[in-house]
Amino acid sequence: MDPALESPGRAIVARNCTTLMPDRQLTLVVPCYNEATRLDGSAFLRALTDTPWLQLCFVNDGSSDET
Repeated sequence: MDPALESPGRAIVARNCTTLMPDRQLTLVVPCYNEATRLDGSAFLRALTDTPWLQLCFVNDGSSDET
């Protein structure tokens, strides 16, 4: 296995995706139904700032709170 990769459990995590896949993007789909008190918006913004190859797609189907 490439030393830039490690396998914690079932997932393979790239330590530096920019080096491994410079022209790739990763989109994470985040389901969020009534999660206003749990979701940390600043943490998501930090992740986007720290990892330019990351995109986030939040899916909310009719939350009744401030999600």
